[in-house]
Amino acid sequence: MQALPPLPGKARSVLVGVSLVASIALYRFLPHPPNVTPLAAAALLLPTLISRGGGNASASAAGRVWRRWLPIFVVLSALFTGDLALELAAGLGSGAGVHRYMPAVYGSMLLSTILGGRVARGRSALIALVPVSSAAFFVLTNLSVWAIGDFYPRTWSGLGACFLAAIPFGMRTLAGDLGFTVAFAVLGRVPLTRRGEVRAHLVAHGAQS
Repeated sequence: MQALPPLPGKARSVLVGVSLVASIALYRFLPHPPNVTPLAAAALLLPTLISRGGGNASASAAGRVWRRWLPIFVVLSALFTGDLALELAAGLGSGAGVHRYMPAVYGSMLLSTILGGRVARGRSALIALVPVSSAAFFVLTNLSVWAIGDFYPRTWSGLGACFLAAIPFGMRTLAGDLGFTVAFAVLGRVPLTRRGEVRAHLVAHGAQS
């Protein structure tokens, strides 16, 4: 049986990017451990994948704007689509998808997408930013639970208790973020360590493809 030819770099990036976006909305409907999701992986990787998929258009001024803002729009739109679908499936007002902690979740994903832009520009190593992304999600969401939730008193001891109770969930978040990021980075051939400017990497990647 003849082996299939390897996908060109641009096609591979588009395919992996579409898979990541779809996973944001669909994965949450599947049974999975709490806090283990592909959200952070998508936020960190999409800027690079979209930059590749844009081809030469990303070299123009309009292309640079498109490359910077499109990943943010895609990540937040996919996240909102999943939240809305969960809420409609469980019933409006159930809080399954639309809830008071959404700003913290969306804020952390926004930050992760901005960090992913640094990877796309070759200014940071992808693997080094995964713990930063996980920590941002941990801090923002638990601050939100403490500040506007009904579980902990709004005191320093309450804040400490909130963060202490959340450590097991934070460890699962970090493990899931690392696992999904590494898996999708390997599929999309995104370097985990810093290798100079992304353009040089894309040229090398195209030559290998």
